[in-house]
Amino acid sequence: MAMRQAFIRLISLQSFAPAGTQAGASLAGLQSAAQQLQAQQQRGVITVPVQNNKVSKALRNLTRTVFADQLIKEWRGREHFTKPAKQRYLAKKETQVRLRKEAFREKLRWAMQRKAR
Repeated sequence: MAMRQAFIRLISLQSFAPAGTQAGASLAGLQSAAQQLQAQQQRGVITVPVQNNKVSKALRNLTRTVFADQLIKEWRGREHFTKPAKQRYLAKKETQVRLRKEAFREKLRWAMQRKAR
């Protein structure tokens, strides 16, 4: 199975704090944490920081990130092989739906402005 996998990690900001200091108290510790996060994002790792041991909030942020990046749609699309012709057909169909929605929104905006006069 040659499916690309995304790795999801929950990290604690306390793990980046230098020994003997409070979590994130030093500027150098925060800069190294930012560099590590940037390197992981380039590798395709989704990293969600856990602040003050609030894991439920971190999971909500993770869910929001996954949906915003449309990762679930990509994962589902990679479950089975899709022929290139079918991919083009689906992309064209999605474009038509998006343009239709944009046109409807524009007409609705115009009607509401006209009504407001």
